[in-house]
Amino acid sequence: MVNPLPNDRIPEPKNRRNAVAVISLPNTPMITHTNNMEEMEYQSDGHPKGIASFTKGLNHNTMGEVN
Repeated sequence: MVNPLPNDRIPEPKNRRNAVAVISLPNTPMITHTNNMEEMEYQSDGHPKGIASFTKGLNHNTMGEVN
C-alpha cells in the first residue's frame, strides 16, 4: 500500500487524542508568569518603552516603537 493521504487515515487515533484532551485539559492548572520588572528598569534608565520585549509581531511606528 502507498503512503495514505491525511484524509485516508483511520480516524480512531485522532478521536482518542481528542477524547483524552477533553478529559485532561480542563484539569490542567493555569500557569502564571511572574514579572521580573525588566521593562520598568529599562525605562527608568532612559530607554524607550518596550526595549526589552519581543515585539516582532506587533505594529510599529516609523521610529520602530510599538504602537
